[in-house]
Amino acid sequence: PDTLARIVRIEERATVLRRTADDTDPVERVIVANADQLVVVAALADPEPRPRLIDRCLVAAYDAGMDPLLVLTKSDLASAEDFLAQYAPLDVPHVVTSVLTEGSEGLAELRGRLAGRTSVLVGHSGVGKSTLLLDVAAKWAETGRRTLYVTREESAAQVRLRAGRTNSLSDELYLASETDLGTVLGHIEQTSPSLLVVDSVQTIGTTEADGSPGGVS
Repeated sequence: PDTLARIVRIEERATVLRRTADDTDPVERVIVANADQLVVVAALADPEPRPRLIDRCLVAAYDAGMDPLLVLTKSDLASAEDFLAQYAPLDVPHVVTSVLTEGSEGLAELRGRLAGRTSVLVGHSGVGKSTLLLDVAAKWAETGRRTLYVTREESAAQVRLRAGRTNSLSDELYLASETDLGTVLGHIEQTSPSLLVVDSVQTIGTTEADGSPGGVS
């Protein structure tokens, strides 16, 4: 509250991820600009993977000029082999993960693929996006690098409890439950993080601009 966000410069757009117009929204929406990797997250079970959503995300990534990365979670519940065979002709990079325990298959590879990139994660509710992000943030913070995890999907207390259950707590991991852009920018200025995680960008907005949360306006 009582915060103000101002646009002080406009960076040239290298990539643009868009939500196309449809019957319910006649206006094309820009979701995010200048991200270079679209991480499509799908669970192999509980919930079942949805190939049509993955297909749409891959098309959106290629159209935006972003590199796609397919991340399949919950491989302890189902095999990834048959599902990945559908995408073999496209040669889509992929990572397969299982339960979040130390040394779990795929998690170290995922952290490596995210390092040095500006990534956007997309996927249905329940596939594990927030859990993956928290693991990445915690492992980054464990190396002594300050990390800010901004969320409104859960309260900071709920995230802390989940982090405790998955051994993801660290002195350099800062949590903030916030949707106001100006307040988020204040947290960034105060903590000077080397890694910023926003879960999710669709919840961030400001009263100083028209448009719904998550929009570029």
